[in-house]
Amino acid sequence: MMLVNHFNDNARAQRSVVNIPRVVMNVALRDDCINLCHINAQSLCARRLSKLDEFKICFTNSKVDIVCITESWLNENISDATVAVDGYCILRNDRTTGRGEGICIYHRFVLDCKVIAGSGNHAGQGDGDRTEYLFIEVRVNNDKFLLGVVYSPPEIDCSNILDQKLSELSLDYEKIVVTGDFKTNLKKVSTKTARLCEVLDNFGLFCINNEPTHFYPGGSSLLDLLITNDINFVLNFNQVSAPGFSHHDMIFASLNITRNSNNRSNMYRDYNRINFLALQDALNVINWSLLYSITDSDLALDFFNSHIVQLYDSFVPLRALRPKSNAP
Repeated sequence: MMLVNHFNDNARAQRSVVNIPRVVMNVALRDDCINLCHINAQSLCARRLSKLDEFKICFTNSKVDIVCITESWLNENISDATVAVDGYCILRNDRTTGRGEGICIYHRFVLDCKVIAGSGNHAGQGDGDRTEYLFIEVRVNNDKFLLGVVYSPPEIDCSNILDQKLSELSLDYEKIVVTGDFKTNLKKVSTKTARLCEVLDNFGLFCINNEPTHFYPGGSSLLDLLITNDINFVLNFNQVSAPGFSHHDMIFASLNITRNSNNRSNMYRDYNRINFLALQDALNVINWSLLYSITDSDLALDFFNSHIVQLYDSFVPLRALRPKSNAP
């Protein structure tokens, strides 16, 4: 009975974390544009890497091109290979002193991205400098834009740092997008809120979202922001809860920048390369008796679907269709 209850808890988490965010984003995001998202991960490698597994599944066959992570909690003992996600490169700005925090950005291999500025080592620095940031230049075709990811620790005012970095970097870019967890509740009147809004006004920046993104017992707050200097640059915006993954919503948007059609691979499932013997062995290893012990029909369906999808992804390989160069 304890085993069944344990699975029920896992199934509920998997359904809310993996299936819903990926499905919602794939439905809402556009196929012809660059798509990005942000999530405060509250430690990517938590729960003995099970959260990392959920994170990877969430972005398998996803439309998201750029994944911005705050509170990654990565450090020098965690390699890029450990947190690698198929189809993406990773850019990291780990917190090198103390425990926790950190920023990383996953981007598609086909995108030309380079780091412009990072917050670096915080050793010996005052509270005013503890705001973490990672700014990168993203190039697509002949277009480019500045993308910044910001994390402000609780009780720290990030306005001065944000003002400083935008002063240094913004003049070189016509389009600017800044996202992250600013730990400044725009739904609450406060000195911190007023300072942040003043910085945004000074640089002609707008916050796209206005609904709460962080939820806790008895309340909510708007901490995770998507900011831009051109409202028309963000074609659509939305957010989705991921309660088994984070107390923060995942925010995501399609940007008004067209994908490079030459770099888009047509993917297909190669049914000719299925290893049926290995597939049969994998089927036999699954403890299907658990399925009949689950009384909740939704959870039973999740159990069945999760194993079938995992087998499908493992034994029906995904291939890129390369167009013939001499095609008319």
